[in-house]
Amino acid sequence: MTFMGRWNLKRFSCATVYAVFCIAPSDASAAGIPAWRFNNGEYPVREITETKLYTSRVACEVADECIQIHGGYGYMKEYGIERAYRDVRLNRIGAGTDEIMLEVIGRSYGL
Repeated sequence: MTFMGRWNLKRFSCATVYAVFCIAPSDASAAGIPAWRFNNGEYPVREITETKLYTSRVACEVADECIQIHGGYGYMKEYGIERAYRDVRLNRIGAGTDEIMLEVIGRSYGL
């Protein structure tokens, strides 16, 4: 058992992050489809928007778990996780908030 594995909460947090990282590569290959279509002259707005929404949410989830692991130290500028969380959180705001992304997706389906 590792140092972090001695406490259930830390073990659960690490397991959550690990599970997300295991699932992400299969989702990343699906994200390559809009990139391929874009490179071939198409502009798949819905797929690009869905990919941006999903990846930014997953990145925030992982960063939030890392903040949980670090506890109060996660908010201190001396630790890299503070900057990582700040940068990742901006992905959900910059280039369209999650609500705008959902609006674009909903309209593209005619809702």
